[in-house]
Amino acid sequence: MTSVPVTSSRDARPTKLPPSAIFVLGAVFIFGALAAVRVSAGLWFTTALILIVVSRGAREDETSASPRREEDLSVFPPSTRRLLMATRAHLTSPDAQYLMKVVVEGAAPLLVAMADGERNHTSRGDVVALVEASCALGEELNRVDAFLAQPQVVGDARSAELRNRCKTTRTQLADQLTEACTAIETLHAQLLEERSDAADRVAELAAELTEEARVRRAAASEIDEVLK
Repeated sequence: MTSVPVTSSRDARPTKLPPSAIFVLGAVFIFGALAAVRVSAGLWFTTALILIVVSRGAREDETSASPRREEDLSVFPPSTRRLLMATRAHLTSPDAQYLMKVVVEGAAPLLVAMADGERNHTSRGDVVALVEASCALGEELNRVDAFLAQPQVVGDARSAELRNRCKTTRTQLADQLTEACTAIETLHAQLLEERSDAADRVAELAAELTEEARVRRAAASEIDEVLK
């Protein structure tokens, strides 16, 4: 899917980050990267989440005079709104709950900030598609976490092998949801510059994660059988 360049809305432009926030973000990235290289690659995931949270917090501080209703789901199409509500009500995994919260808190104000003109129509659709794909991946992360939370059966080779596969799958799902959060955050920031590269990445990622969710749903029967 090809995206058109994103234009900013005169009435709802995103706020540019202050220099102090940029300095903090740079420090978090540098030290997070060093820790990920020297200690554990899993720290890339933690660093990305910290960058997202700090970036959003700094932007909210700058716009405190007119706070955004980040949990207002009315900006989404009715079908997406129902999907979000059903998905989040079903989630029990803390990580799945948190990542879906970050997706919504990034996508909702982004859709508000986008102008309603024709040039943004495709990009708005891509953001919605990315949110819907994130719902499916959040459900899968929740399913995997439910399986991994069960006591391990000693001597059950099939269960042990499935558990190892689930650990790998869990890392992939968390990384994909984190990438969705980052893509949404980046697109919001680039509204100021009217650049299209982030919009293109959102479109590509929406297509990739939609297909990924379809494949994972088709392969979920083995875990469901174990959970019964």
